[in-house]
Amino acid sequence: MNELDRPSDRDQLPLGPFLQWEIEQFLYDEAGLLDERRFEEWASLLAPEIRYVMRARSNRLRSELEHEFAPPTQGAHFDEVADTIAIRVKKLSIDRSWSEDPPSRTRHVVTNVRILETDKPGEYLVHSNIEFHRSRIDGEYPLLIGRREDLLRRLNGPPGYLIVRREVYLDHTVLPRFGITTFL
Repeated sequence: MNELDRPSDRDQLPLGPFLQWEIEQFLYDEAGLLDERRFEEWASLLAPEIRYVMRARSNRLRSELEHEFAPPTQGAHFDEVADTIAIRVKKLSIDRSWSEDPPSRTRHVVTNVRILETDKPGEYLVHSNIEFHRSRIDGEYPLLIGRREDLLRRLNGPPGYLIVRREVYLDHTVLPRFGITTFL
């Protein structure tokens, strides 16, 4: 893509191929930071007011599907803000983190990226599907599959976007007994 293909207004890009490419590249780079255990760099992609939630899921009848995911206040695997994420990032970087020493080998796969405009210029609601692979020592962990809803805020400089909100919805109703020690 050359400069002639780029929209000139950096505050709000129209939905289209360039915006799709740019946001996908941001999400792929973010996944790479997590897989390379560069958690401090990853945390720099988060807005100061970040809300990072993975709601608990339960099996429901079709007539009750709107209650399949619990509100964060009534059941979440995690519901974090910048301060709690900073604590987790620090824990992952020290040698005394027994749950990640030796560290897990992870692979974050992001697909089916769909982008919606919001009412606020420069912010986009981004839906994507995720697969999370993890192995540690000689053990394999169950594959986690789900979807994410991210609110991204466009920046005029690097890294291009900040994650303002991330909601993770796994297809699973029960998490593996080993838990999740990194970020999805």
